[in-house]
Amino acid sequence: MVIKAHASRVIKVFDDSVQVLDDDSSQLEEIWVKVTQSHFNRQIEKQSFNELKEVILEVLTAACSLNDQQIEIWVKLMDFIYDIIFRTIDELEQGA
Repeated sequence: MVIKAHASRVIKVFDDSVQVLDDDSSQLEEIWVKVTQSHFNRQIEKQSFNELKEVILEVLTAACSLNDQQIEIWVKLMDFIYDIIFRTIDELEQGA
């Protein structure tokens, strides 16, 4: 049950992210800074984030039958999100 609940939260945060794409990028940053802070407190390392990124892109590509252009767009979004995540981790590590 815990895994299902976490999966639902992961989907929700991506849905929230897509919803704010046309708005100011500060909203997207706010969403992912909160996620990163929560995971940092649980000692989740960068490698785990990288592994998840690969899985998300693989599953999304297969489940949605994405074409090359769509894959490229999702990769750009994930790169932007991961820049926020890793920058936040670095800031939290320096402050720790």
